[in-house]
Amino acid sequence: MGWLDGFWARIDASAGVDGCWLWQGPLEHGYGKLSLGRPEGRAVNEYAHRLAYILEHREPLPPGTRRTIDHLCRVRACVNPAHLELVTSRENLLRSMHRAAECGRRQACMRGHPFSEWNTFRRPNGWRYCRACEYENGRRRKGYLKRRGRYGPRDAR
Repeated sequence: MGWLDGFWARIDASAGVDGCWLWQGPLEHGYGKLSLGRPEGRAVNEYAHRLAYILEHREPLPPGTRRTIDHLCRVRACVNPAHLELVTSRENLLRSMHRAAECGRRQACMRGHPFSEWNTFRRPNGWRYCRACEYENGRRRKGYLKRRGRYGPRDAR
């Protein structure tokens, strides 16, 4: 039995064409893994969803690009090619529930100022800051404003 037969034998496609085809083989961080053999004496493994995408589209993934396969269904063990899409790493991250994605989708700063074109400052590393909050922080540092909150000046009793 070749690796292709082993691949199809480990898929549970009982959910139908539109449902998730779950990988029944070994998993790594929730993603299915398949051993492709030992060419040149070294084990070669590949993620099952990547193989499913390659077999469906009949072309290899573009080399040297920062592209990855996104699970549209959000189920890591799914290998249904209809649930897989080739996207950039950034797009994959922004679609996820990662903290960086949540911050990227945020429309206002923590004090409620909107992230608009004129109110947003972008650092060279890509981080964004609220200009209004940065202005207030600068005035507070210079002593024009009294500090608020837990570590501010104490009232005389």
